[in-house]
Amino acid sequence: MKKTLLCLIPLLLILLFSGCLQEATTVSVKSDGSGTVSRTFMMQKEILEMLKSMGSMSDEGGDAEEFSLLDMDELQEEAQSMGSGVSLVSAVPYETDTFEGYKAVFSFSDINTLKINQNPGENVPTAASEGESVKEIVTFSFKKGSPSTLKIFLPQTFDDPDESAEDTGEPDPGELEMMKQIYGSMKMSLVVDVQGTITRTNASHREGSTLTLMELDFADIVKDEEKLLRLTSSNMDSIEGLKKIMEDVPGIKVELQDTVEVQFR
Repeated sequence: MKKTLLCLIPLLLILLFSGCLQEATTVSVKSDGSGTVSRTFMMQKEILEMLKSMGSMSDEGGDAEEFSLLDMDELQEEAQSMGSGVSLVSAVPYETDTFEGYKAVFSFSDINTLKINQNPGENVPTAASEGESVKEIVTFSFKKGSPSTLKIFLPQTFDDPDESAEDTGEPDPGELEMMKQIYGSMKMSLVVDVQGTITRTNASHREGSTLTLMELDFADIVKDEEKLLRLTSSNMDSIEGLKKIMEDVPGIKVELQDTVEVQFR
């Protein structure tokens, strides 16, 4: 369904960092290296209604297919792209008062083969520059033992926003308020939940057996006007670059190490 909306690219180019989406991903790993990936992905209902309307107009003749973010065929393809031994377990619609999307659960047999794209751009219909979003793949290494050792390798390649930003001058108060409205409801998170007792880790953000690699709530980010201006004035299209900008914003959790290691029993 998403591939039929190519005519909407001019609109969708701005969606990835326009504050219209919320995504939460949890990787749960067991002591044998197997586990699950649970993801909730939603977009603002107003945006989805626009896509539904414009998608109907793009179908010349015949019955227009109802647009939905929940596409089982595409989720099956995504499972294959996440590595060998990964399969789609379930996917159901999910919504709040203002957001709508789905909850999906994938299973994996060996976390050594698991690949997680932390950039949500691929989940947005045809979104990203020139039809391609920046892939930022998180990979894992697991060695069973007593204790078992899990290593998480985070992507580190991104464009420096200072080099690509253009000086467009200070926005007026009305423009700044509009930025806050656009970005204010955007949320993204990526956590790893270890099914066991952690004996040692270098993770920056740990609570019990849960390691937070990224927790971005733009309601906190828009409170810092300097950070907001830096974000909106750059050509930022990577999560790693975004994390660099937001690393010292209160309430934001980002992991900036190349490798996170955790030992657990």
